[in-house]
Amino acid sequence: MVSWEYPPRIIGGLSRHVYYLSTELEKRGVEVTVLTLGLPGIEEEVVKRRLRIVRVNEEI
Repeated sequence: MVSWEYPPRIIGGLSRHVYYLSTELEKRGVEVTVLTLGLPGIEEEVVKRRLRIVRVNEEI
């Protein structure tokens, strides 16, 4: 998935939607990668079981 908004960046409903969709897919056994914008002080890559969050410092 590609989203310019993902927690902790919450500006509107997109962040929450992508978060809940990605976590539900992961719970059902799907390997999920979310590509999103980076934030200062937030790790660039986090992997939790089958859910991978990749943050980039460039506009998507």
